[in-house]
Amino acid sequence: MKPVNSSFTVLALTILFVILGCCSIPLFSIQRNPTDISKGLTVNFSWKGALAQVVERELTSKIEGLAAAIKGVKEITSTSSDGGGFLNIELDKHTNVKTAKFELTSLIRSAYKNFPEGVSLPSVSEKGTRSIKREGTQILAYTIMGGGSSYYIEKEAAAVFLEPLNDINDVYSAKLWVAVPYELRLIVNKKELESYGLTIGDVSSALNSYFKAAELGKSKHREVSGNYSTLFVELRGISKDDVVWEKIPLARRGSRVVYLGDIARVKYEEQPINSIKRFNGLNLVSLTISAREGANQVLLAKTVRERIESLKKELPPGFSLFLQKDSTISIKKEINTIVLRVVLSVLFLLLFTFIVSRSLKYLLLVAISLAVNLCIAFIFYYLLDIGIHTYSLAGITISLGIMIDNVIIMIDHLRSKGNMKIFVAILAATLTTVGSLSVIFFLGQDVRILLNDFAIIIVVNILTSLVVAFFVIPALLDVIPIQRKLNKISLRRKRWVVKWNHFYAYFINQSLRWKKLYLLLAILVFGIPIFLLPARINSNNWLAQTYNDIFQSSVYRKIGPMTEKILGGTLRLFVERDASGGRVPQQNAFGNLTPVDRANQATQLNVNITMPDGASVEELEGIAWKFENHLLQYNEVASFETSISNGENANIQAIIDDSSQRSFPHRLKNELIDLANNTGGCDVRINGVGKGFSNSLGNDILRTGITVSGYNYDAVLTYAEKTLEYLKRQPRVDKERVNTGQRMYAGKVRYEYEMNLQKDLLIKQGSSPQTMLTGLRDIAMNQQRVSIALYDGQYIPVKVYTEEKKGADNWLLNNSLQQTSRLGYVGTLEKKMSGGHITRRNQQYEVNVDYNFIGNYRLAKKVQEGIIDSVNVQLPIGFKAQSKNRGGFYSQVKGSQYKLIFLVIAIVFLLCCVLLESMRQAMVIVLMIPLSFIGIFLTFSLFGFNFDQGGYAAFLLISGLSVNAALYIFNDFNNNGLEGQSGIRQYLNAYNSKITPILLTVISTIVSFLPFLLTVPGELFWDALAAGTIGGLLFSIPILVVFLPLFLLWNSDVVKKDTTKTLSKLKRW
Repeated sequence: MKPVNSSFTVLALTILFVILGCCSIPLFSIQRNPTDISKGLTVNFSWKGALAQVVERELTSKIEGLAAAIKGVKEITSTSSDGGGFLNIELDKHTNVKTAKFELTSLIRSAYKNFPEGVSLPSVSEKGTRSIKREGTQILAYTIMGGGSSYYIEKEAAAVFLEPLNDINDVYSAKLWVAVPYELRLIVNKKELESYGLTIGDVSSALNSYFKAAELGKSKHREVSGNYSTLFVELRGISKDDVVWEKIPLARRGSRVVYLGDIARVKYEEQPINSIKRFNGLNLVSLTISAREGANQVLLAKTVRERIESLKKELPPGFSLFLQKDSTISIKKEINTIVLRVVLSVLFLLLFTFIVSRSLKYLLLVAISLAVNLCIAFIFYYLLDIGIHTYSLAGITISLGIMIDNVIIMIDHLRSKGNMKIFVAILAATLTTVGSLSVIFFLGQDVRILLNDFAIIIVVNILTSLVVAFFVIPALLDVIPIQRKLNKISLRRKRWVVKWNHFYAYFINQSLRWKKLYLLLAILVFGIPIFLLPARINSNNWLAQTYNDIFQSSVYRKIGPMTEKILGGTLRLFVERDASGGRVPQQNAFGNLTPVDRANQATQLNVNITMPDGASVEELEGIAWKFENHLLQYNEVASFETSISNGENANIQAIIDDSSQRSFPHRLKNELIDLANNTGGCDVRINGVGKGFSNSLGNDILRTGITVSGYNYDAVLTYAEKTLEYLKRQPRVDKERVNTGQRMYAGKVRYEYEMNLQKDLLIKQGSSPQTMLTGLRDIAMNQQRVSIALYDGQYIPVKVYTEEKKGADNWLLNNSLQQTSRLGYVGTLEKKMSGGHITRRNQQYEVNVDYNFIGNYRLAKKVQEGIIDSVNVQLPIGFKAQSKNRGGFYSQVKGSQYKLIFLVIAIVFLLCCVLLESMRQAMVIVLMIPLSFIGIFLTFSLFGFNFDQGGYAAFLLISGLSVNAALYIFNDFNNNGLEGQSGIRQYLNAYNSKITPILLTVISTIVSFLPFLLTVPGELFWDALAAGTIGGLLFSIPILVVFLPLFLLWNSDVVKKDTTKTLSKLKRW
């Protein structure tokens, strides 16, 4: 023990750090998700009317060249589509994003003058990933109602709210959304228009000239003083909002001036519906407030609500304001759930400690150590700029068990041995856990964003617990001494220990005689992954030919399936259960949610309605109304929001009242499913509660794909078509097609009409392509935007409408009365699949060949590998075919990221070599890791847990935690062995000394994970993490008991020499 004065100094400093930690707690921001740590830029641009090929050639490639000139660019991905495109630029960790953004913006502005006419100025913004944290995260939404039109309501509300709310610190934006904006309609009489020899183009030109402002030049002006000054002469059109539209002159016909009122009627009306956003079935003006990145969303929402309460008094009489959505409610709910888990974890751990020790002093010592550890850790959270969110709080909860492990081991060793020799073992156990979590920082960007703060929290906590165990625990034991008591219970326990030692020594002795059989059994239980071997190796060397002869022989085809099952072990069960792909994150108003978000949101039902190409917003709105009217019947529906982005896609998000979260959500979902089944002409998907529903036939969803890439787009398309031919020869391949997009699914197949004109026939008809285009526009369109104008202080569009709309059917197109527009004489219309997008990654074009495979995962993988090998053999240099990344998280990590587990094992091995000064013992400890993985394999394959990011994190945690027990035993084995003592006796002494604290630490770690399974079940990430870690830890105990002595005492000569002597000594002992 340390002297009292030294203990006093340590405890005084500890109290100081605890006070600093408590003072830092109010400084943390509270938010739902980790702040996006990714470094990247996004460039968006548009070119109205341009085809994807033209956009890529004339615009995207040039912007890519500018981006490539920036220092620190790791990867550039671009997508060109009809009318525009975007670039994703990934930067390395040493590059300043703000500097890179400024540099790229300057380069684009300098090159903009050389871009084609009609191209918008590309916008450069900092990139967010997976919507884990965006610059503008919506936290509040209000609806505003009042007398008058929606335009009037918006105008009054903007004057009251926008400027004061945008001035609040941490508010990213405050915006008003109008249900239906207004426009000026010029309803043209086509007969009158044609009688004056005018066209819609003439009307548009006249209006633009009427409102146009142009510079005419400059002149010299002599002032009174005699000096000359330069005056610029500008012709200004009418810019007042009190224009008499009917009196606007259009043209002169003879002696008469034709005015707009002669050929059209002018009306100020709501625009045709292009999109709809309404709350609770009402078209209202909505006010949304978004928080900036890293803001304390809970505190900011409170500040904004208070500010709005004071501002709404300035609204005109008759106006009312209602809070429609407060996303911080769900944030607080999530935080409360995590806090509940922390509290339950602490209570479980303390209760477990008391039950085992039956000492209030021991319980007090553990509780004080835990509190000190957390308070000191908060100082480092603040210094490392870690916010409070679901992942960081979960990291705290999980690390509680690991922190108590170090406390229990140190207290037990000081009580029994009275020295600090255990510190090396605690240091090794701590560093192995830190090493296993450190590989998270080498993961892919998407996973790293999720787990970065989670890993840092655990590392900080266990490193802090190391300091607490070394300095604070001895000081506390001086103040709160704990003595071992000898009583009947301890004597009875010792008798059981002696009996167990008799059996255990005999077991070790007998097992060592069959140690090779035990090793073979361990290998078979883990599994030999021959089921993952490729069906064929495409090479001409003798080794490849031998391989192909063996695995493609008729004998292997007969015995192969059974051999794979026998030798595959638990690894095969795990791969077959989870390799089919993880669940795809659902999407709602908060963006693309991670698995943890789906369960943490308020209970909600999401209804997605999809219509075929060409459907109108009015048609889709009619279907959406059916679902909205059904939701309006129930008071249990707290609110619902309807978003119709176009005529093909609508989404209804219904929030269910918390008081009715037992049976009502499922009953309402079933009623909506019945309504969907009785609604024709659309596809409906319903999710959010229970298993998702869809009445779609799934014709557009293709789950497997091959990506062909190269430096020439036309050649890549050609090779993609050849790959398609290979797929068509496979009897198990279905619905194959070339897809130029980069979405996970092939998505909705879109079609377009292609007009093919014969130039020689056009010339004979005295026509031209422009004439044909004008005629088609007049037939197919009844509205055209011709200008913009100032009206009531706001610029609004001016559109020309014809009084009668003609149907654009094939008969009319082919048999128009005007000879110059008879399409049937000079050309044809053909319906084709839309061309899609053009995607490039690091200057390489990518085209996907998507298909469905009828069969299991392993067979699909083998067939795909065979096709890819066959295609790559024929591809020239610069082109390649590879598997398209599909199937959720498993597919994302099954390659290079799973290889990081071998890096974890290497880190653990090196640490053990340094700390134990023995490569042999380090190798024995490392063998505990893959054997403990068997517990994870069995957990996921037998109990149906979904493998996700949490499952991968469980592998990393078990890689560090499973070796701790062996380290504690080895520490005693090396430090307390006596000369001449047998190997079994020496091992049993170390085993008996440390097995009790080992069991306590394992159980305490398991207890810290239990709240994740007991509270709010169904959270994919936390369920997978908790289940995987618990399974691995539970299985590590029998692995420790059975295999550790076998590997450590592998030298059979020593065992045979000492067996009889050892057993006799044990009996006397």
